[in-house]
Amino acid sequence: TASFVGAYELRHVDAHLPSAQLQESFDLLNIDRSKPFVHQGEMLLNSIVSSVYEIAEIFGRWDELR
Repeated sequence: TASFVGAYELRHVDAHLPSAQLQESFDLLNIDRSKPFVHQGEMLLNSIVSSVYEIAEIFGRWDELR
C-alpha cells in the first residue's frame, strides 16, 4: 500500500509537503523523475493499479487464508 501513501502525499504537495518529502513520495510510487511527465503519469497509474490488484487477489483468496 506504499503507492497509496505516495499518491496521497503527492496530492497534498502544493499546500502541505515540504519539498524534501516530495522525492520520498515519488520513491514510494517508484516514479523516475528523469522521465517525461507522460511516462511519470504512467508509472503512477501502474503503481496504484498494481496495489489495487494485489489487494483484490488477497480478497479473492480470503477463504484460503483463514
